[in-house]
Amino acid sequence: MHRRFRLLFLFLGMLVFAITFGSSGALAGSSDGIGIDAYHNEKGLEYYHKGFNDLTPKKKDMEAEQNYQQAIAEFEMAIATNPDYVEAHRNLARVYYVKKDYQRAAEQYKKVTMLDPTDVDSYVNLSLAYTKLNRYDDAIQELENAKAQTSDGSLIKRLDEYIQKIQQNR
Repeated sequence: MHRRFRLLFLFLGMLVFAITFGSSGALAGSSDGIGIDAYHNEKGLEYYHKGFNDLTPKKKDMEAEQNYQQAIAEFEMAIATNPDYVEAHRNLARVYYVKKDYQRAAEQYKKVTMLDPTDVDSYVNLSLAYTKLNRYDDAIQELENAKAQTSDGSLIKRLDEYIQKIQQNR
């Protein structure tokens, strides 16, 4: 008898999944036309923002951590769907940085700089993660890489100032 119920619930679950996702086209994209990778990225951002903006300031650290873990899972699903999804890698890096997992943050920011070499902010964030890991030479190198991606004189000057600060505070 229990086996029949399990099979019935399994069948009903599959039917609901097929109706919900198959007929609406949600596997290829949600009802508003975004892809499944973008859907997971957006869900990840919701969890991240709730943890960072709502829960952390209220010292609800356990709840914030749960939201960060959910955000990580969503960003990883987005990346599993589309390994070259720059925004999902950037958002995943941001969550890892907030969680003080600087090694994983650095890995994700490095991936962003490889996928989008013109993203100067990600070089700077990668450099910050490297400084947290006491990898000062790597931090300086990433700022040099950032300088190579821009012709903006004021930005280059700021990057040089960051390099000087790292050199002084090793």
